[in-house]
Amino acid sequence: MTAPTESAPRFVVQESGPRDFYVYDTVSHLSYDPRFTRKAAQEAADRRNARQETG
Repeated sequence: MTAPTESAPRFVVQESGPRDFYVYDTVSHLSYDPRFTRKAAQEAADRRNARQETG
């Protein structure tokens, strides 16, 4: 497993179909927070990345 870096955040948005987005953890390879819009999924990913940074 690789550690996330500033240029590559741990939590990223993935699309699995039309109006089907989720937050993907690049370390554990798990999916979280299914959403209907990319914007909502990105906000969830940003929150998770912020929590990760503050520990």
